[in-house]
Amino acid sequence: MSAASRAYPVLIMGLALICFALALFVPAVLNDGDTFMHIAAGAWMLDHHQVATIDPFSLTFRDHPWVSHEWLSEVAMALAYRIGHWPGFLLLFASAAAASVFLLGRAARRWLDPLPAALLVLGAMFTLFRTFLARPHLLVLPIMVLWATIILTARSQGRAPPLVAALLMIPWVNLHGSFLVGPAFAAAAALEAWTQSPGRRAQVARAWGIFLLATLAATCATPHGIAGLLLPFHLLAVPALQNISEWAPVNFAHQPPIMPLMLGLLYMGLVYSPRLPRLRVALVVILLFQALLHARNQLLFGVFGLLVLAEPLGRYFRGAAAQPPPPARLPAIAWAAWLALAAAVLVVRVEMPIHIGDAATRPVTALAHLPPGLAAQPVLNSYNFGSYLIFRGIRPYIDGRVELYGNAYVQHYLDMVHPSHALLAATLAQDHITWTLFSAGSAVADMMDLMPGWKRIYADKIAIIHVRTGG
Repeated sequence: MSAASRAYPVLIMGLALICFALALFVPAVLNDGDTFMHIAAGAWMLDHHQVATIDPFSLTFRDHPWVSHEWLSEVAMALAYRIGHWPGFLLLFASAAAASVFLLGRAARRWLDPLPAALLVLGAMFTLFRTFLARPHLLVLPIMVLWATIILTARSQGRAPPLVAALLMIPWVNLHGSFLVGPAFAAAAALEAWTQSPGRRAQVARAWGIFLLATLAATCATPHGIAGLLLPFHLLAVPALQNISEWAPVNFAHQPPIMPLMLGLLYMGLVYSPRLPRLRVALVVILLFQALLHARNQLLFGVFGLLVLAEPLGRYFRGAAAQPPPPARLPAIAWAAWLALAAAVLVVRVEMPIHIGDAATRPVTALAHLPPGLAAQPVLNSYNFGSYLIFRGIRPYIDGRVELYGNAYVQHYLDMVHPSHALLAATLAQDHITWTLFSAGSAVADMMDLMPGWKRIYADKIAIIHVRTGG
């Protein structure tokens, strides 16, 4: 076995440990406001011993139907928070990140030599870092990698995946809204198998068809039934999402993580000109289009798009007749050493206090200056503050659950805070708003200074509070 083959698993273990430590120590992991809403939702479900089907949090949509499609993630997040507070909560995501790197490293090495396999893992990790946040997508990432590996391994061996693999869709569909990628990816693999088996297409169609039916059946295993299955389609049909950063198209002026991957693939294609299977190239193009259309999909391209290319690129660079390199096995002492290092990192994290202070999504200091009793009164808030308000037991006017509010409501809100004086005045009156909490520097916060009957009572670099002073 070559030195590179021996060094590769050590590299993967090192990368996994780095991701584990980053999830525990990088403050930005908790910078997304939706993290706090997920904890609150999971806590509500634990307290009431049921999955939420109506909204218990919103000021304006309370008791409206709500498809809590990420309920399993939310329950896990709330449990981790209750058991271990913030260190325990971060441990949940650190473990998921490390497991994803291990699985991705093993999958890449199945078809590639050590150096290209390491580059693939690094490329996929790079797309992860843009959304390295304590949110459900990180919890489902190990399942995504495992699913892609099982499907692609079955294709490389000329068979359909085992039926038991379809059970992976049950946790996936209850953890995160990306679950439709699972059956779509399997269907693409089935089509490739069918087109490349001219003499046995009936047999291939039967084997893959049974697996696809099992996959679809597992995808329906949610407390919300067909409503959970249709939710991603409803979300994609909300035009107002384009005004929300994670749903907006990729902006290359900000040097997105997908840019070096695109340039790397372009360089490889122009220099080496590998002839890759057409269906796989088409799948990569579709994944790339989705990643450019919605910035949040860059991670899907980093995982599925790169793994799709792993086997054909491995065959191209090794030669069609060459066998895939055998995966190296690490001795038990290496795993024990890794666990010891991870435990040491966790101990340091537990011993160091975690301070949840002000951030763009957390108006902590502003809420500390809120006059007594005002928190229970109707509030008009910035979109980015809504989820943290839920965490603090305050009913927001709006938060990140677009699936609850719908396009008309979200668009009306966005038009109002553009700002529109007429819409703002009408909303303050019609919804009996008592106080407002807007981001510092926003145009709508400045307009509140000009609204008759309103007074600014607090301002800092994160948030501004106004209260009603007249009728």
